[in-house]
Amino acid sequence: MAVRIPRHKIHVMFRNARQWVVKVHRPWRKRLMLAALVLGLPLVLWGVFDYGRYRAGFDSGEAGRMRADLLDTIQSLRETNELLRQQTVTMERARDIDRQAYAEVDTNLVTLQKEVLDLKEEVAFYRSIVAPNKAVSGVRVQSLQLKANGGNRGYSYKLVLAQMGADAKPAKGRAKIVVQGLLGQTQSEFSLDKAGQSSAGYFFQFKYFDESEGDLVLPEAFVPTRVVVEVLTESPTRDRSEAVYSWRELTS
Repeated sequence: MAVRIPRHKIHVMFRNARQWVVKVHRPWRKRLMLAALVLGLPLVLWGVFDYGRYRAGFDSGEAGRMRADLLDTIQSLRETNELLRQQTVTMERARDIDRQAYAEVDTNLVTLQKEVLDLKEEVAFYRSIVAPNKAVSGVRVQSLQLKANGGNRGYSYKLVLAQMGADAKPAKGRAKIVVQGLLGQTQSEFSLDKAGQSSAGYFFQFKYFDESEGDLVLPEAFVPTRVVVEVLTESPTRDRSEAVYSWRELTS
């Protein structure tokens, strides 16, 4: 069954339809445009800035190449500096080794010189026994050594007595060591009998040579000037000999 619409209603409907407007809502398009603006603006600004520098005579490409060259130069200088540092360390180690070697050589040289001196003294000593001076006979002082032993005014001594002559016979007697000097303003002497010897000195008995070692401690305020060694031989013949040493000579 067909429906008939009155003509005046159709006219009203068409008139209202001409007043309708259809709009499409797309929110993502605004966001896309905003993002493009945010991202593109720095590029545009940089382009304007670079163009301004170019107009002023600045070449960004040349500047980039110069920067790369400078970075290469810096890297090369760093490598050269590291190489020089390693060479310096090597040279310092070599210098320390040479210095230590020189010190050892100096020490060995001093030791050898002392040994040579001791050997020369021994050779002279034995030569005097084998081929003595005919004018000298009997027991004599061959040598006296004196050195500080680290104690308070303490010294160690070594006395060597020898009997000259190829036909020497066993000798007996006594030897006495006396240190002379000043005590205040007074001449005074200090004998080793105060350090354990008897007042007559120490007893010896030998044929060719004799060594005696010991220690002595000087009194406070005593200033030594010289050392006198007195030898009294009782047999095979009675004899007396004396040797005088400067204190400075013995302790230098």
